[in-house]
Amino acid sequence: MLALAGVRCRPKSDQGGGFPRRQTLYVSGPQWGEPSTFNPLASNPDWPVKTPCNLLYESLLLYNSTTGQMQPSLARAFRRTRDGVEVQLDPRARWSDGRRVTAEDVVYTFELGRKYPSVPQASVWAYLASVSTQPLEAAVAAALPASPQTASSTAPSTRLSAAPHGAAPPSTATSTAALPIPPVRPVPEGTVSFVYNPEERNPLFVLDALQETRIVAKHAVEPVLDAASGELTAFLQVKFDEDPITSGPYTLHSYNSEKIVLQRRDDYWGNDALHDGARPAPRYVVHPIYKSNDHYSIALQQARMDFSSNFVPRIWLKKRKGVRAWFDEAPFFVANSMPMMLINVNRGALADRRYRRAMALAVDYEDIRELAVSGYSEPLQPGLIVPFGPEAKFHSESDAAEYGATRHDPDAARALLSGAGYEAVFDEDGKLLETRKNGKKVDTVYIKSPTGWTDWESIVRIAVKGMRAVGIDARERFVDGSVFWQATATGDFDLIMNTPKPAPLPSQPWSRFDALLTTKDWKPLGEKMYKNQGRFNDPNSVDYVARFDELLTLIPTLTDEEQKLAAYRELNRLFMQHQPALPMVYRPAVFFQVSERTWRGFPSGDDPYLPPEMPGERLGTSILWHLSPVASD
Repeated sequence: MLALAGVRCRPKSDQGGGFPRRQTLYVSGPQWGEPSTFNPLASNPDWPVKTPCNLLYESLLLYNSTTGQMQPSLARAFRRTRDGVEVQLDPRARWSDGRRVTAEDVVYTFELGRKYPSVPQASVWAYLASVSTQPLEAAVAAALPASPQTASSTAPSTRLSAAPHGAAPPSTATSTAALPIPPVRPVPEGTVSFVYNPEERNPLFVLDALQETRIVAKHAVEPVLDAASGELTAFLQVKFDEDPITSGPYTLHSYNSEKIVLQRRDDYWGNDALHDGARPAPRYVVHPIYKSNDHYSIALQQARMDFSSNFVPRIWLKKRKGVRAWFDEAPFFVANSMPMMLINVNRGALADRRYRRAMALAVDYEDIRELAVSGYSEPLQPGLIVPFGPEAKFHSESDAAEYGATRHDPDAARALLSGAGYEAVFDEDGKLLETRKNGKKVDTVYIKSPTGWTDWESIVRIAVKGMRAVGIDARERFVDGSVFWQATATGDFDLIMNTPKPAPLPSQPWSRFDALLTTKDWKPLGEKMYKNQGRFNDPNSVDYVARFDELLTLIPTLTDEEQKLAAYRELNRLFMQHQPALPMVYRPAVFFQVSERTWRGFPSGDDPYLPPEMPGERLGTSILWHLSPVASD
């Protein structure tokens, strides 16, 4: 193990000590299983280091899913041109050791992604030519010497919120541009320029990266990498679990197999810069680690939990226990993501799009909506576009009616199977024995989902019931979380539950399509692939449909709304025709559920001063400055 500069690889424990209840906020949702690393370069670190948490490591900007605007974090402003983005850091931003957060720290963080393909920020380099401390025009000229200057092509801009960090700006504009940095030279210290890759220009992905990438302190990370001789594998053995140098409002206090504890940093730079001198109300933030959603639900009702983003069924029945959701009535939450079943199209009958389409027709989506997710959703429509909220403008009802299969139609499913040569064999009690084709048994397909994710378990059971009723030999397979994530990445599944790009992002709905359909970075089964894990549309196959990748490349470059609408419609039609996944239901990115018996001041549908985010994630971090204890100790 490596040990340097206060970064020591040993577990920390609170030794059984308690925390003053009205100084401690208990939250749940992101952490499943015993913590293993808080290393900011790990591909899947534990809470609170994992994206999109901003309690330890912060991003440059934050996306407000309510207004469609970017808001300040480490950066106070940015401007966009056709060839790139220029960001200006807040000069008041400081690391926990008192040193200034610099442009060199930002460049170093992103350059780590260029050097090490497995770190989280590596993916953005498919769309970047350079990241530098030069002014944007100079950076463009250096990186793209043949490119015309673009000073006059700056995108329309709006001001970053000048209000305290917790206050939403009054505008409801959908632009993600921000207050342009005046073209004064010399460029202020703290300027970072991101130049787009001209061969893969994707402003949407770069905007996502600006609000997702954890910025690290070069003076903290570089010595540890040097001690590891630059070997990432050795570096990742360092857990960064004691006094890491971070910029966020909390630090890691302790952790064990039962909980992770954070302690407030009273010298956090953002208290003065973003919150008018106030400190977060909770001195401690604790994430207990339980085995299932049911345990979190009980803790919430007993006021041992203050905020939970775990699935809690029938939330309206918990009101008498002081528990509430974002809305007081159905659908109770803001739905903006789409849980679905990824299909491994390389396995047996799953290679047949008619078989996949019959699966889609067999599922009772109303049962899923009412029984599995307690009515926390609008009725499901075909395709990959959420037909309400910011994505609604791209949804086509006529296309959904003509091409979609997201309806419960058992007769149509049976007819489709029969026409494709499949035969179902039932016993005298109507129980499915097997599925056959050309006299041969079709392999049973298993649907994997994590044990303890009760809403997903219910979705799978309802889907299996519907599939077996029409003659598709499907079964449930619930597995441990570590097995589930490994299976997802390597393609070790027939079908598997997944929510491609569940977070509210500037790039939606493009990023959902991209996560499910792109063939970039293609890997064979058995190797890890973090997009298109079902290995749909193999680019090396004679059946490869190039139009999927063409549209995925085109859409981020479009600025004309009519052109974007046409491109999204075509891409959505292709998805519905090929059915490489089975969307199941709309789901909130965050189940916003709170108990107000200990803390008051959470936002709500009636008082949406911030979007419905978990305290500590994205703009939800600012909730911590709005809370107050119900009573003093």
